[in-house]
Amino acid sequence: MNKILINGLLLNRQFTGVQYYSENLIKAFGSSNCKDCQFEVILPNSYKGGLVDTENLKIRKQEFNSCDRIKRIAFENIQLSQYYRQNNYQLFHSPSYVLPYFWKFKSVLTVHDVIALDFPEMCQDESIFYFRFFLPRSIKKATKIIAVSNKVKNDIMNQVNIPSEKIEVVYHEI
Repeated sequence: MNKILINGLLLNRQFTGVQYYSENLIKAFGSSNCKDCQFEVILPNSYKGGLVDTENLKIRKQEFNSCDRIKRIAFENIQLSQYYRQNNYQLFHSPSYVLPYFWKFKSVLTVHDVIALDFPEMCQDESIFYFRFFLPRSIKKATKIIAVSNKVKNDIMNQVNIPSEKIEVVYHEI
């Protein structure tokens, strides 16, 4: 049985495109008929969306408000690795740009854009710092990267100097 842990901590009360993508991807995992896969998603306690336990998907809620960016980042970077290791997962998927800073396990990372690196003037100051600090490192550490378009794939390769074969393009479905 392949145990896969998914970071859903960004799924809080205020959804954006990345949150809709993440929720729909997790729903698809939960409704898949993969007999060899067991998915678990970590969600914030404040999550009120439509994800529910299924045969393939287990929901685990955390007892903090993930709208508090500092608490979410601290949990992701301190406790998530420990939880992953203690529960014998084989793969971690972060559908929202970054991996925990000291991550050493097999992982899939979805990158939707590199706007914070290319056009920092379009981002909030704390987002610029966060993504400049975490995004390149996460891209380098990920076992495999999902880019949502060929443009994003090329941006990743140019910004972080990653070989093409490490990145798969998987378009958003409409």
